[in-house]
Amino acid sequence: MKPCYLYIIMSIFSLLALPGCRDEEAVQTSEGTRTVTVNLGIAMSRVTEGSSIGDGSTPKDMKVWIFDQNNSLVDYYEIDNPTFSGSDALGELVNTNEHVFELDNTITYLNFYVVLNSDNVTGLSYNLGRESLVDEIKAATFTGLADNLEDNQVPIYGEATGEDALPVEDHKKSYSVTIKTKRAVSKLELFFTKESEKSNLAITGITLTNIPNKGFLARKATTNDELTYSRTETLFTGSLTINKHLTEETALGDFSTQAESFNTITLSQPYLLENPYNTAWSDNGKTDYEFPQPEEADEKAYVTVAYTLNNKEEERSFVLPETKRNIWNKIFVRVNDNGELIIQYKALPWQLVKSSIGYAPQHVSTSSNPFANETSYNEFINGNNYVLFPLENYEDYHTTQGLFNHLYDNPQKGDNEARLCIITRPTYDESTYKDDKDKHMSLKTGSAGARYYFMLTGPEGATWEAHLNDPDGNFAFSNSVNDDDFTNCTDEGFSKEVRMATHGIAREQPYIIQIVATHLYTSDGDHYTSGISDLDTEPRFENVYEDLGLGTDEDKWETYFDYTYLTTWGKDKWDNKKTVEAEFYITVKLTDGTEYELTINPSFKECNIENKYFPFKEKRRFAGTDTRIWFRHLRAQYGWRNLECLARDLKEDIIEDGEDEAQPWNKADWWTVNPYWNSEHVESVWK
Repeated sequence: MKPCYLYIIMSIFSLLALPGCRDEEAVQTSEGTRTVTVNLGIAMSRVTEGSSIGDGSTPKDMKVWIFDQNNSLVDYYEIDNPTFSGSDALGELVNTNEHVFELDNTITYLNFYVVLNSDNVTGLSYNLGRESLVDEIKAATFTGLADNLEDNQVPIYGEATGEDALPVEDHKKSYSVTIKTKRAVSKLELFFTKESEKSNLAITGITLTNIPNKGFLARKATTNDELTYSRTETLFTGSLTINKHLTEETALGDFSTQAESFNTITLSQPYLLENPYNTAWSDNGKTDYEFPQPEEADEKAYVTVAYTLNNKEEERSFVLPETKRNIWNKIFVRVNDNGELIIQYKALPWQLVKSSIGYAPQHVSTSSNPFANETSYNEFINGNNYVLFPLENYEDYHTTQGLFNHLYDNPQKGDNEARLCIITRPTYDESTYKDDKDKHMSLKTGSAGARYYFMLTGPEGATWEAHLNDPDGNFAFSNSVNDDDFTNCTDEGFSKEVRMATHGIAREQPYIIQIVATHLYTSDGDHYTSGISDLDTEPRFENVYEDLGLGTDEDKWETYFDYTYLTTWGKDKWDNKKTVEAEFYITVKLTDGTEYELTINPSFKECNIENKYFPFKEKRRFAGTDTRIWFRHLRAQYGWRNLECLARDLKEDIIEDGEDEAQPWNKADWWTVNPYWNSEHVESVWK
């Protein structure tokens, strides 16, 4: 299963170019424009086994917009019924199409927007075409889908904008850009089996209730959207005899691994509009799920199944799990001899529904704690799962299950730099704390380290790798040996001395990943004036009270954070208001060659943790998006009471009652902007 990507390769050349001109050479024309040839390719994902491209379907239409940095249209094209020929580097078949247009030499970068299968939707809010504006493309909604569609014929959207936009100001002859696309709908697949071979079971009807009145083409639906949920649709009628069975003795474990014991139901419309109210089901620690029952006036989409069991008519309903875009919900239902439904499900990224070695690894539940007891922890260990936590010592918990249970339920706990996504170099010297008043009053050598536990439990043979999107090299991974983080761990077979890792395999022991800063922001005066390399010189602050003779004179302490002690590198960043930032992400590679980014920073909006503080928007544990964690290297600030003061988003000065307005934590500045910060709960933490 390869991700559904849209590959757009740009080849730019001048009509006046001399023979033998290399790709790296800039192209100039007298008219101020250059001719652009665009070779457009679309690589389809394999969403079922035994077919070269998904279920064998191809898109019905494709629309591509190219805008400049001012959101002015540069070019637009449509491709109807694209056919496939050739293959890309991943071995997937691709469609290619060549298009030529003129590009003004004053344009600095290009933004791309791609929509596939817009003609297959009903109730499209904008007639998307050449005249469409960026805002119209991104705001487009639809009310439903045409009948008899297949997996690659549903609405699909992708864009390359912002940091993914294509810079073209260097006027080279050739460029390339990749656009990742996602299906704008969810998919439902239902499997049924019976408990006894002798039972007579037939499915006679399936309906879907509380369908939202519209879906969103470019973005996911949220509970803040003005949606109504009054529609009901029949997904199956007739009578389908279930001739397969799964006895009590063979029903243990994951139903999805026993799919051959289930009959598949063919639904008239398997593609669902997103419903933000549908959430993940709660695993009850056994082999089935405590699936919710529909409630009156509820907005959650639910399925009603009508069936006959031994000539007795029955009807049962259950609320669907998460109906998010690009997710394939595979629901396995066993009907017991007494008529009860025993249900399991897999909610998987659509393009990774199944690989040749089994199901792709999934982030642990974000709605219920999978580490709450030994039974659920063993399911985590024995499944294809992963999780990322800030590091905390085993001392009080002793087992990984106990420690992870604590970290899951307490998002405000763990390594401060890791959970708040801030690194300083030089960093605060906690060993000099005499009391709370002394915190953040002195520095020590070296970089603060943001340390994480990362654990991938399967599938067997899967490998992972940590990455930094850091073109300026301001951060690095540490590979030092750690000999105390597992000292108090009592899990059998765990190494006590481990090397901090940047890659590894699926296993039962967590890995430790540490990110450090590579430059000094401040140094002492001698080192600053001598011009010694920032990377090789550390300030001498280990024993700040004794060696430097600072005593309790706060004025002397402050000089070690003062502007005059900025390094050359730090002075450039501070004077020019340059945010020192990077993104941390992790990829996984399966044995069939499938490789993709993991969701290491999901939202915990549906989490049942009460009265706990999630530092970042959408109840995320870390700054950033689902797959990326956003880091900053900040100056260590004199006298600030804790790292939350550095991390929080501050757009204007805040003076608390009884506070001195000169206090640094009250002062807004260019570096205090944190776009991911959860401001709703800031006061409960930083005071």
